[in-house]
Amino acid sequence: MHDDGSHVLFVCEGSAEKAIIETLIESGKIGVPLDRIEEDPEAGTLYTTKRSGAAITDTFLNFDYGGRPLLIIRIIDSQNERFNLRKGYERRAIVKTLLTRPEIEILVILREQAYKHWQKSNMTPSRFCKEKLGMSDIKRYEFIKDYWSSNPDELCNAILEYQRIHNFKDKELCLAELLNQ
Repeated sequence: MHDDGSHVLFVCEGSAEKAIIETLIESGKIGVPLDRIEEDPEAGTLYTTKRSGAAITDTFLNFDYGGRPLLIIRIIDSQNERFNLRKGYERRAIVKTLLTRPEIEILVILREQAYKHWQKSNMTPSRFCKEKLGMSDIKRYEFIKDYWSSNPDELCNAILEYQRIHNFKDKELCLAELLNQ
């Protein structure tokens, strides 16, 4: 996603997504200037966990963003999740969805240089991380945050490697779209 001057709202579905976005923002690896990332006024975070279109409309779409629509980037692992803004607000925002299924755990597998071993394992990425890599807390925010925040460059490398090896469907977006390129 190129920087076109729009304000950006990150919508994070789960704890792993929150930890990844925080790490990318804090390390300056995200391709959006900090002053254009919208803060959740209730949580005080540079992302929101609100997932309904109505809640996002009510909280974020009653402001002027310099005459531009707000770019809402949903970072979720379910491609079937419906998202609709309230009627009359559709032109006030552009919505992009980044799918992270099974990307979050695959990033860890890539960093651990265990991708080929995982492919042969017939295990889900989450189970592989737990059983083969000894990462029983792979789904917990604290684990993911600690794991990546010590070396955000490795996070970026894993994200780019995942983009390189994964067969994305037409118009499917991934975390690599967010990085400074």
